Amino acid sequence: MLRHPVARWLGTSTALIAVFYAAVGYAGSANMFGDHQRWRGMNRGPADFGLRGETVSFQSEDGIPLKAWRLQAPTTRRGAVIIAHGIDHTRQVMLPRALFWFMAGMMFC
Repeated sequence: MLRHPVARWLGTSTALIAVFYAAVGYAGSANMFGDHQRWRGMNRGPADFGLRGETVSFQSEDGIPLKAWRLQAPTTRRGAVIIAHGIDHTRQVMLPRALFWFMAGMMFC
């Protein structure tokens, strides 16, 4: 037990600083992990861009469930395009790019 006033003050200050940084770190990283609304909220789909598609899902090799849209071009296919979003996004942010390739007559997988 700390009996000296300076030692008690240093111990209390250190504990408060540690709690503060833990709380700030947790709050600051909350939108990067787990079920944050920004990651889970899907408010656009292929139909919003005039595209027809079906949702497909599969497991990655390390067991992570993945979902995608498979979009079929209405014209004769000239190739296949796979579009992947970055770590901070969902598949819906790629829809404008998908529309570009769709207009070019490509098929999506």
